[in-house]
Amino acid sequence: MLVRIATALIVILIPQSQISPPGPDYSAAQQARINAAIATFTAQGLELPKLEIRFSDDESNCRGRGGLFEPKYSPWRISICAVEDYVMVHELAHAWVESNLHHQEKTAYLSRKGLPSWNDPSHSWNERGGEHAAFIVQTNLSTQTARNSRAWRSRVADYEFLTSKRSPLRLT
Repeated sequence: MLVRIATALIVILIPQSQISPPGPDYSAAQQARINAAIATFTAQGLELPKLEIRFSDDESNCRGRGGLFEPKYSPWRISICAVEDYVMVHELAHAWVESNLHHQEKTAYLSRKGLPSWNDPSHSWNERGGEHAAFIVQTNLSTQTARNSRAWRSRVADYEFLTSKRSPLRLT
């Protein structure tokens, strides 16, 4: 089980056995965003890795995007520069995907979707399997109702392929 320890601009998720007294809290709105996003994963039985979460009003801290997942740090880092709630879920989805999918599963997903690479920056966003996978997890966890369309049925099937769990959006 993971618990949150908050500091001025950073939240680190750590195993319960490593609890130390919490530091200053985030704003109530930031803490609520973190709690709600983590709850979407917990409710579906999707365990997140240890993470550091940062907030910034400056998109340059997210390389000009609304959010940024950086697995090069220990613990892995997520920076949030946008106010939309789906951004937090999307960046957490990157962390879940990277901590739970192995090479074979990533290769199988690339083949399934006909994508050229997992995360090659020479390919556009919509050609990267890692972005597709994070989008699929994010939309299945943060959408309230799915439409009965081929696109949504595909998103549900992809979520179930990636997570081996029933999508919360499955209509039948």
